[in-house]
Amino acid sequence: MYPRLKLAWNLLRDDGVIFISIDDNEMHRLRMLLDEVYGEECFVAVFPWKKRTAKSDVPFGVSQEYEWILCYAKTDFIAGLSFERKYYTTSDYPNERWRLSDLTTQKLEADRPNSAFDLIDPKTGKVYPYNPKRLWGITKDTFQEYYDKGKIVFPDDYDFLKITIPAYRVFESEDKTKALKKYGSEEAMKATSTCLPKEVGMSEDGNQDMVDIFDSKVFSYPKPVSLIKHLVNITPDKDFVVLDFFAGSGTTAQAVMELNTVDGGNRKWICVQLPEEMAENSAARKAGYTTLADLAKERIRRVIKGYGEKPQHIDSGFKAFKLAESNYPENQFEFDPKKSEEDNQKAFMDYLGKVKQTKLFDDTNAIGIVYENIVKEGFSLNSKITEKKIGKNNIYAVADGGRQLLVCLDNKIDEKTIGELTSKDYKGKIFICFDNALSDTAKANLGLNVELKTI
Repeated sequence: MYPRLKLAWNLLRDDGVIFISIDDNEMHRLRMLLDEVYGEECFVAVFPWKKRTAKSDVPFGVSQEYEWILCYAKTDFIAGLSFERKYYTTSDYPNERWRLSDLTTQKLEADRPNSAFDLIDPKTGKVYPYNPKRLWGITKDTFQEYYDKGKIVFPDDYDFLKITIPAYRVFESEDKTKALKKYGSEEAMKATSTCLPKEVGMSEDGNQDMVDIFDSKVFSYPKPVSLIKHLVNITPDKDFVVLDFFAGSGTTAQAVMELNTVDGGNRKWICVQLPEEMAENSAARKAGYTTLADLAKERIRRVIKGYGEKPQHIDSGFKAFKLAESNYPENQFEFDPKKSEEDNQKAFMDYLGKVKQTKLFDDTNAIGIVYENIVKEGFSLNSKITEKKIGKNNIYAVADGGRQLLVCLDNKIDEKTIGELTSKDYKGKIFICFDNALSDTAKANLGLNVELKTI
C-alpha cells in the first residue's frame, strides 16, 4: 500500500483530501501508513460505514457490519472540510464565553427538540420557521435572555443581512456590533459529522444500483452511489477533480456526474481500473463483459445515456485510455543491466540505426501517436483534437485552452503545406512531423515561424 499512498500524496492538491475504505483486518496498519505518508496532524476523521446487516454465521458470534473510511488531508488546512469553533470572552460579559453558531453543525430535531421552534422577531413580529436539518443555536427557553443581552441578530436589523445571511442564521457572540463587524459577510464553513446520514446505503444498495442500470446484478457488492455522493459533497467547492485509483464498476464516475446534474457543479473524475478478468461463470462474463474495466465503461455510458423507467440523459462524456508501449523506438529499447554503460550505449545506437522511424508507426495507431505527443508536450488529455488539411497534408490540430499543437504523420511534407505553415496564422505554434519528411531547407524555413519538433 505504501507506494500507492505516496503516489496519491504527490497527486493530491494542497487543499485536497483522500478517502480510503477498509475493513477491520488492515485498519490499524493503514492508519500507521497514512500517519507516516500524510502526517498525524493531517488526520481528518474516520467515517464508520455500515455495509451490511447483521449475520449469524460468523466467527466468535460477532458480526462485522462496518467498514471504516479513513480521511486524511494533504496539508493541515483544508478549505472544504476544516471547521474551527471560535469562542470569545468580552469585558462586558467577563464570565461568559460566546461563539458564532454555524447551524450546519447542530444535531437534528430528534436530538434537540428544545431548539425546534419557530423564531419570532420581537421588533417586527416576523416569524422564522425552524429548519429540521439546521436547528437554532439556542433553545426556546434561552431565546429571550440572549435577545435581551443583544446577542441575537435578525436579518431585518440591518439591510446587508437580508442578502448575505439566510433567515435561519442566529449569532451567539460578544454583542451585535462586534459580531457583525467580524462575521457579517463571512460565509459559513461546511462542517460534517462522521455519522453518515440515513440516505447513505449499504452494499445491497450498491447491488440495486447495478440492477437499475443493467437489469441484472452483473457485479456484486459495489460501493453504493449514495456513499460516494456524500463524500464528494462534503466540500462546498463544486469544481475539482475526483481521482479513484480502484474504479471497480465505475461508482465514482456515476456519483460525480449525477451530483453535477443536481447542483450545476463542474466536478471532473478520473477512474483507474486494471483490466481484471471477470470469472468465466460470472453474470458479467455471460453478459459479454470480459474485464472489469469493460463493465465500468459500459456502466458510465448507460448513466450518461439515462437508465431506469424515467431515463435522464446527462450532458457529459468521457475518454478511455489504456497503458501501452511507446511508439518511439528509443523508449522500447531495454538496457541490459549486466552490460557496461558503454556497451549499452553502443547497442542502443546500433538499434536506432537498424529501425526506420516511419515504418514503426502503424497507420491504424495514428491517434495513439498523437496522444503520446500530447503527453510529451504537457497538454491535457482532455485537449480537443480535430483533423484538417493544411496544404496537401493531413494534420491533427490539438487545442488545450490557449495552447495549440499540430501533428503531421505523412511521410512527406508538401511545399504548399510548408508555405501555409510559415504564415502568421501559425506563428509560434508547435509543429511535429517525421524528421525525414522535411528537407534541410524546409526545416530552416519552418523553424523561423513555428516551434518545429521532428520525430
